[in-house]
Amino acid sequence: MGQYHHPVCIEAEEGLNPADMDSGLKEGEQGFNRPSTPNAIVALVCARGGNMPADCSQSPLIGRWAGKRVLVQGDYAEDKDIRGWKGPRLSKLYRAMRPVEERKPKKDWRSVPVFADITRDACAFLEAACHLRYFDQEQVCKDGDPRSKTYGQVIDRWTSTHSVQVKPVARHFGNCGVAEYVIDSIYNGRDLEYLKRCGMKPEDVQRAPRSGDWHGFLPEEIPEGQTRVIVNLDTLEYINPVKFGQEPNSGRNGHSQNHLARRLFRDGLPGPTSPTGSAKSADPEESKSGQPADHRRRGRPFRHAVPSKAPRRR
Repeated sequence: MGQYHHPVCIEAEEGLNPADMDSGLKEGEQGFNRPSTPNAIVALVCARGGNMPADCSQSPLIGRWAGKRVLVQGDYAEDKDIRGWKGPRLSKLYRAMRPVEERKPKKDWRSVPVFADITRDACAFLEAACHLRYFDQEQVCKDGDPRSKTYGQVIDRWTSTHSVQVKPVARHFGNCGVAEYVIDSIYNGRDLEYLKRCGMKPEDVQRAPRSGDWHGFLPEEIPEGQTRVIVNLDTLEYINPVKFGQEPNSGRNGHSQNHLARRLFRDGLPGPTSPTGSAKSADPEESKSGQPADHRRRGRPFRHAVPSKAPRRR
């Protein structure tokens, strides 16, 4: 039991649909699922910069929501949920990604903003960063009531999105930039039978990521990137990926099914921030040793992620 949630960015007027990322819409389903909306949010609010593999700067998704207000909005939301809120009505944001052509005229849509659905862009990023592939399956519902006039006829059709974990076995062929992928060894025979019933085809595993111009990185490249923390400059709080047992860079935060993403999703995104925060005050390592962090990172300067501008919760 629980309400459904859509992550949305107020200033960008964009959002994510968990159902199209092989995830349920409830908070627990998104927070504890395989790479899903929390991993995409980490990439979206991350500051650009850096040219190491795990900086993921090749992806246009990185930093798309940086410095903006981001909400994980539920369908039970009320306008008074956030004190002093200035923006679209909170009770209407969950439906904001409904396409204009699908907004039935019988309902009053005048107070519902129109947000763009960028789920496909997020899936393209996660395919490369997290080594997985999304594939669709058409679902058909037929009338099973023998007393009905439409018995045996198709009464509804829809598309379900599934995903499968893959692993690279070669960096590329002939410098073409396309890696070779096979299905991950985490699956047993029953898992493979289920994936086949879901409509998985060999080409769903073997194809390159939908990001097109970016094909991810190898496991040994994950530590190679700028160290980052997620900072709330309003409450003077930060989330340190190291405390969650993972590499503190964009690649690891997006690659793993990590506790950092779950914590970020569960506790809310950081509050108002400045795009030029102080790396010195934000670095937990420097506060411990007194030694500049730059000297302990093989010469790579520290940059912290620019988080979103979500208001503080009451």
